[in-house]
Amino acid sequence: MIFFQEDEEQRQLRRLEVDLTLKKVEENRVRRELDTMLSNAGFAGVNDAKVEKGLFTTGHTYPLHAAVKAKSEEAVTMLLRANADANLEDSRRRTPLALAEQLNKKNSHRGVIAALHDVAGAAAFPLPLGSAASSRPSRTLRLHAVTPSVSSARTSHGSTG
Repeated sequence: MIFFQEDEEQRQLRRLEVDLTLKKVEENRVRRELDTMLSNAGFAGVNDAKVEKGLFTTGHTYPLHAAVKAKSEEAVTMLLRANADANLEDSRRRTPLALAEQLNKKNSHRGVIAALHDVAGAAAFPLPLGSAASSRPSRTLRLHAVTPSVSSARTSHGSTG
């Protein structure tokens, strides 16, 4: 009986070791994907600003703002879990949530807004092994800066086109 109990304990210990290894592999995959996403979008880190040059003005934005503009709930969640600061303001003094609410036309940003409302829970827990994000096939997430067109830039500065 003692032999069986020790054998079972050894199997449980091996299972835990395998689970920890798989978790580390998943965390590394997510980190690589996030780093690639940030790099492709021109960001150095999750809380590092990027200069945006417009036709008449120059401003700055952050990765969370870019994820909001891209309507990417998954990118928002990844950034929050990587400790992105949801209180950073872009050059127009908007937080990512304020930007999402401003852009939300016919619930177009509903998922992003929900992810931003869950900031405390998302930042406190890294992606678990069986999460929806990790169970999906790996794909490239893209953040893109939205550059206003010439006509919308003129309209936003009071002149008409």
